[in-house]
Amino acid sequence: MKLLSALLGTALAQNQGENPFVWLDSAITDNGVVTVSDTWVPEHDGFFLTKEKITDGLANTFWHSIEPDQPGQPSWMNYDLNESKTINGVTIGVRPDCCRDRYNNMCVTLSDIDGSSLAEKCTSSDYGEPYLTGGDPESDTEYEDIRVPFNSVNGVQSIRVSFSDDVGQIRTLIVEGNDDPSPCLNEAWEVDADGNCQPKPAHFRLQCSASGMVVEIDDVVFPDGEAVNLEDSSCTGTKTDGTWSINTALDSCQTTMVVETDSNAVETLAFSNTVKFNWFSADAQIYTQNLVQVGFTCNYDSTYDDIEVTDVTVVSENVDSDLQDVDGVFTFGLVQYMDNAMSDPADADDHTPLGGTMYFQLTMDNPVSNLDWVVTECTVSDDTLGLSYQLIDNQCADQNLQVLATPQMNGNTQSAVNLSFLSFKFTQNHETERVDMKLRCSVTVCDAADPNSTCNTNNCA
Repeated sequence: MKLLSALLGTALAQNQGENPFVWLDSAITDNGVVTVSDTWVPEHDGFFLTKEKITDGLANTFWHSIEPDQPGQPSWMNYDLNESKTINGVTIGVRPDCCRDRYNNMCVTLSDIDGSSLAEKCTSSDYGEPYLTGGDPESDTEYEDIRVPFNSVNGVQSIRVSFSDDVGQIRTLIVEGNDDPSPCLNEAWEVDADGNCQPKPAHFRLQCSASGMVVEIDDVVFPDGEAVNLEDSSCTGTKTDGTWSINTALDSCQTTMVVETDSNAVETLAFSNTVKFNWFSADAQIYTQNLVQVGFTCNYDSTYDDIEVTDVTVVSENVDSDLQDVDGVFTFGLVQYMDNAMSDPADADDHTPLGGTMYFQLTMDNPVSNLDWVVTECTVSDDTLGLSYQLIDNQCADQNLQVLATPQMNGNTQSAVNLSFLSFKFTQNHETERVDMKLRCSVTVCDAADPNSTCNTNNCA
């Protein structure tokens, strides 16, 4: 089974961001990567003006760009965050020794993970007005840094500081913010590897069985929910002791099915539906819309082996059968009958002459209307002797024993396959009165709508 990502039909109330932070110096490099457009090469006052000076913690060092080749090609510093954050402010430390009038038309741009701009603010005068932090911008000792405030911009992945009118000069970088608010509804949800919200497994339980799919959802997933239904709105759920429960057969409630093939060419049958939570206005008089939808899928194997009738006993003319179901999501069984109408189940007192016709019915529990299935292999084996005889091989029936495999339909739904063949004994047991053998079959389940499926193709002569 596989739980699909939740689809949020409308904007959900978000949790407030937590863990406020102020990053500078080593915290900047711990939480992201600084890059710059270029660097002024000559040494200045005993140090080089590289990007590392932005985060070295020293008051007298700074990064300096080169002069642009032509107007309109701004110098820049870019800070890529390791994780997206909510940004409240960015402070640019100005050059400490001179030239603090080079910050006109300096822009701070906040962008998301796709590089799209979320917010941008630019200075409007030489010293970085209107974002000065205090002091005298023309003083040699009381210079001001430039703090650009933002109103809790969520989802910021990068911060760019660009200088359009002059060279770039940054002494230090200070970033203020907090963790992004959760995009999910509440703490009962989590973000998966693809960035989608889905209920936590502890609160959303999916059961896949031969009879269908059952979903149990704790009330905390959507506390305001007043009702739940599936794609077919007539398929509704019930709530008991704080848990919603809703179920569907594999061929009802607008459940869809697709055949999926993995890299090893193994096919599975994927049955999908959607749980929809409905909410109502405060006065409970008007129905608005489905607010939350959670898609879910159950994957079923398409091939089932070792469907057995054990203790197939041949006592000259006698046959006894015992049923053993296959382990799996779809369940199958074999029953022996004494007549071709499959109306008289065999018991220990029944007799079939050696060389007479033996009848078995292979059944599927809880048949599904949009599925076909076919017997691909059937073998009679004597485990004591280590011998076996193949009745059906790759859907092809053995002609020597007049093997027949006939699908049985109930309306448009396949419910069984009737199997018949001539009874026999292995020659090594010709002097043994009682012989215990085993009939084992395999089936493949297919999409009934696929004319090219395994169920509709074989290479039998």
